[in-house]
Parts: sequence; C-alpha cells; structure tokens
Amino acid sequence: MDWRFEPMSVEAAHTMIAWRYEDAYSLYNINTDDIEAELIYMCDPENHYYAIYDNDVLVGHVSFFADAQVKGGDYSADALDIGAGMRPDTTGKGNGTKTIAAILDFARERYQPKAFRATIIEWNKRSQKATTNNGFKEVSRFTSISHDTDFIIFMRDA
Repeated sequence: MDWRFEPMSVEAAHTMIAWRYEDAYSLYNINTDDIEAELIYMCDPENHYYAIYDNDVLVGHVSFFADAQVKGGDYSADALDIGAGMRPDTTGKGNGTKTIAAILDFARERYQPKAFRATIIEWNKRSQKATTNNGFKEVSRFTSISHDTDFIIFMRDA
C-alpha cells in the first residue's frame, strides 16, 4: 500500500461527510446542519485532521488530540489521542490493522509522542481488533456522558 497523509482539504472533507455507514456503524455518519462550519472545523490545521490516501485514492481520515477524545473518559495520562475512520466500502475487509499501523508511523514522525491512546465504542469489535493487533492494551472503560454508551480506552507506548 502506498500511504499518504495530507492535511484535510475541503474536497476530502466533502467526500468524507458524504460517506454513509450501515446499521450500528451509522453512528459514524457525519450529520450536520451546518456543513460549512463542519468543513471549516475539519480543515483548520489547529484541529489536526488528515486525509489518508492509498495510491491517490481517499481511503480514510485521522484526527489527533482532543478531537479524538470522548466526553467522560480519563485522559490524564500523557498520550497522543487518535481517532480514525475508513471509507465505508473498505471496512470489515481486514484493512484496519494496516491502516492503524500507517497512522502510528505518521503520528510518530509528526508528533513524537510518548504513548498513543484510542477510545473505541464498546460494541465495535472490528476497531478493537485492529487496535489490539497494533499493540494497544485496554486501560479503562467508561460510559460517555454525551452518547450514553460504553467506551473503552486503549493505550500503547509509541
């Protein structure tokens, strides 16, 4: 795979906003009443959003820091938070482990963190498997105050 990470562009953000996931994964659909505000947020370098390309095809996105956190979790440990998503037609096909490995390589080079942290909704076993396949270990569980559902925090050394 020929991975490339680029700061989020308006074009890539528009494409991502249009992605639609099925069934329980529809939680990841970006639904907004103000697309312009969402585009501005995602494209602002201060928010650390990146588009992920494989051979010049948009296959996913990643965000770092506070945007990757879920309200209610304990984020006191020194770690780089990672939130990621893949294009719907690429999910469930074993691509997650390789995608996360590429994200970790990019994040090491860009941010030089001491550790990585990922917060994953409890029922998303696919994301949990891809994360643990990359050396993450569960460190805590909590119920989100904004989603009223359970999440798991995973961490690993950088």
